[in-house]
Parts: sequence; structure tokens; C-alpha cells
Amino acid sequence: MPLGLFYMRPLQHWLHDRVPRRAWHARAHRVSVTALCRRALSPWSDPSFLQAWVSLEQASSLVVVSADASNTGWGAVRCGHAAADLWKGTQLHWHIACGPVERYPVALAYRLELLAVFLALHRFFPVLERQHVLVRTDSTAAVAYISRIGGMRSRRMSQLARRLLLWSHPRLKSLHAIHIQASSTVQPMRSHGSLASWSMETPPRVCSADMGAIRGSPDRSVASPEIAHCQLFFP
Repeated sequence: MPLGLFYMRPLQHWLHDRVPRRAWHARAHRVSVTALCRRALSPWSDPSFLQAWVSLEQASSLVVVSADASNTGWGAVRCGHAAADLWKGTQLHWHIACGPVERYPVALAYRLELLAVFLALHRFFPVLERQHVLVRTDSTAAVAYISRIGGMRSRRMSQLARRLLLWSHPRLKSLHAIHIQASSTVQPMRSHGSLASWSMETPPRVCSADMGAIRGSPDRSVASPEIAHCQLFFP
């Protein structure tokens, strides 16, 4: 189903606040159904939603975007074409290493990384529209929240992932993310509060693939070693 797990997240969050961990092991726990629970379940009572389907289309090309974030701004590269900007407004308070106190501060630490992905997709949208897009980032949290269509550890990360997925679903054929080492992604360098210089370390084998698109048979042509183990790709 289109974004099926996405529509399960509200119910999962509702249960997370009411069911203790030991109850999951016991497989028995009584809760009172609230209006919020009914709203979370409402899509699953809609026949048109239940009858929706997803086509298993074999992707013969991918557009690769590398994104990264620092404490003062974000940067992205698509086949050597760079995009960057400084954080503005409330984003300045989303410190990449600490951030506001939350139950899972480690997850919150990567909010800027996920936001950098979102902004990169916005910036490169004219060449990403109706394409299969592969995001490369050194943030395991950003990869997890994109690949798993949200998550449970951080509400704010989940809300940001929700915005990203709702934006990308009608605009892109598919969106996937892989984790790469920090030395392999784009590194935004900042000096005196402005963009000073860039170190773009996107591997040449990605940039030479026809403006960021990997073309040809998917079982023979891959973007990088990170996805070389995939013989076929389905969004």
C-alpha cells in the first residue's frame, strides 16, 4: 500500500505512550480507546485507501544526491552541482550535536542532517521530478527515518520525516537513502558565519553516470559500492 507504514505511525505513537514494554512481552494489556486512537485508525476504515496499490517497477536509473549538514548550514551535491545555504530562524537553535532536551537526544542530534536532505531535494527538484532518487548521507538516523518511513525514538524527527515523505511521495517515483562514511560525502565548510569553501568528495564514478542518473540494466550498472550487492532494484 502507498506509504502503508507511514499511516501506521500515529497508532504506534499512541500505543507507545500507553503500553509499557513489559506488556508487549506478556501480550496482554488493557487500554481505553480514545478519540486520538480513532483518528489514527481512520485511514484503515476507508475502502479506497485499502484498495490502493503500489506498482513494483524495476528502476533502470537513479538520481544520486549527497547531502550533509554542519552547525551553521547545509550542503548538497548532485553530480558535481553544489547547493548550500546557512540555517535561518529557529533552525539556528537545532544544534547538530546537542539540541533541546528530549527523551532520545541521540536521535535529535541528527535533525539537521534530515533537514539538509529535505532542503537538498527541494533545491534540486527540477531535475528530480518523477525520478527514482537515492540520497547519500553520513547520518544513520536520517537513513533510518527515510527508509523506515518515520520512527519511534524522536517525535520531532518523525514529524520532519513525515513532512519530507508527504512532499516527496507525489513528486518523486521513489526515495531511498544509504549511509556512507563521512569522508565520502559533501563537507560544508563554514567561516565567519558565511559559506567559505567546499570539499566535494563525491566519487567520480557517481558523477560520470550521465548527470547523476545511473542508466542501463540495474543488475549491471550501480552507483557506488554501497548498493553493488543489489542485483535488482524495486522502489
